[in-house]
Amino acid sequence: MPDEKEYAILKALEGEAYWQPSPNDGTRVTLKITDKNFTKPGFHSGMHHMAPGSKIPKHHHEDAVEFIFIHQGHPDVVINGESHQLEAGDSLCIGMNVDHELENNTDKIVILVWAISPPGGLSNYFRHIGKPLAGPDEPTPKPFSAERTDNAKVSRD
Repeated sequence: MPDEKEYAILKALEGEAYWQPSPNDGTRVTLKITDKNFTKPGFHSGMHHMAPGSKIPKHHHEDAVEFIFIHQGHPDVVINGESHQLEAGDSLCIGMNVDHELENNTDKIVILVWAISPPGGLSNYFRHIGKPLAGPDEPTPKPFSAERTDNAKVSRD
């Protein structure tokens, strides 16, 4: 159980990091603020490092709102069938039950920061489908598959 503090600080390389399955080959998710390191969040947050050509498949969150900030790169996002080209500095907020997907159609890494509220099961979902990173310099694994990658239903715990 985390300390009962009123704040949490995670340094750049801290957090639980997981390689993601196809079609996210070469993509890693780092869970930053979760119930494992902060008892009062009301949200969970993390970072995606999307490899070139990778995709976060179409999905929605039944009981949660998601905020995404594009830190680096130019991902394409489709929200309820409408396409948008994003760039570093852009942000979006996606309501409950809104279908969305992101794709990195460039030859450079896309880095995005996300937060979801209420926290629900998204962090556990990434833990379930991913493979833990051994360290920040670990080479990209060969593509692998996992259950629940397309149209994944992510609900609250």
